[in-house]
Amino acid sequence: MTTATATGYLTRGAERAYTPNGRAKLVFDLMISEVPWRCEIDDPALIERAEPLLTSGRALIIQGELAGRPYVERGVTKGFTRYLRIHQAEFVRPDRSNKVGAAEEEGAPAL
Repeated sequence: MTTATATGYLTRGAERAYTPNGRAKLVFDLMISEVPWRCEIDDPALIERAEPLLTSGRALIIQGELAGRPYVERGVTKGFTRYLRIHQAEFVRPDRSNKVGAAEEEGAPAL
């Protein structure tokens, strides 16, 4: 397993998606050094805690595993998609969205 620790911010809010076998996962893009990385959380307990907090502009530190899967279009494998499978996340400062009340969320607990 190749692990990664990174700091970045969410380019948009997290969205719930489902695998072909029906398992829920939380998907979001994390901007790391001006490069967007697709991130996925598939642990049901972590999904429940993280979903309401993962909003556009939130800055966080993540720990996870580098992963990949084939990208298939019309039954033909076109390449591979890389993503980070998140195991742990911690918010490091208020979000960048300038929402009212964002400052009160500083110091949100680690997930």
